[in-house]
Amino acid sequence: MKTYRGAMLLALVGLAGCSCHRQPDAETPVHPAAAEVPPQANAGSAAQIDADAPPRLRQLRAQARLDAANAVQRYLTIWPGHPEDADRMWAGGRPPALREDANLRSLQGLVSMRVRNDLPVALDQEDPPRAMEVPVHVLVQMPDGNHRFNGWYRVRMRIDGDGWELTSASLQPELH
Repeated sequence: MKTYRGAMLLALVGLAGCSCHRQPDAETPVHPAAAEVPPQANAGSAAQIDADAPPRLRQLRAQARLDAANAVQRYLTIWPGHPEDADRMWAGGRPPALREDANLRSLQGLVSMRVRNDLPVALDQEDPPRAMEVPVHVLVQMPDGNHRFNGWYRVRMRIDGDGWELTSASLQPELH
């Protein structure tokens, strides 16, 4: 039993520590500046969060975290070259009137971008969660130098259960 539990724990930590990057759909081209987005999840506490859960539930929770992080990664990957496609990833098919990530999206001349996400946090009591907050750390290379942003994106499972949609964000520039 200990061997099985240890193997499952290792698998969960491995899954939570994966790159969490899904390839964009073939019909959605990726802007060259966003092609270097190597997402990372913080696996530090994933095993602790799920240690007492049955194996199937641990797997469902891990998949929900991975899918939530992938939704944010996909959004950040496609917005530089296809902002209209990125906008459709928001709940209701359009971003909120108050753009909480406008300081990032207003940058012009993006050279490259690197995104790291921490372990998504459940925002509801569902099991597996249907609403998550995905902490992000963004490094943007511009012709005038590097810019850093820290914050989060909140996502929820679509009503039809077919993927995740963004619901809100808080992304602030890091002051030097």
